[in-house]
Amino acid sequence: MASLQGEIDLLKARIILEDDIVNRTRDLAEQWLRMDLPEKRAVVESFVDRITVEKEQVTIDLVALPPLSEIMAKGPYRHCAK
Repeated sequence: MASLQGEIDLLKARIILEDDIVNRTRDLAEQWLRMDLPEKRAVVESFVDRITVEKEQVTIDLVALPPLSEIMAKGPYRHCAK
């Protein structure tokens, strides 16, 4: 029974975290048009690991986030520390 309650609690926490991510993404989208260039650049740099420009191709590698289970174990946004 305790194991089942643990799973339920984990799923509730996951839903809360996912809802928060959606809300933060929505907030960012709403703020984007009001942001100045340095703010936009900081946002983009937080998501982009590397940009490779070749003669006929541009490759954008995004930052790899840890799995959601790891984020939940450490607490939200600890992986974002600079």
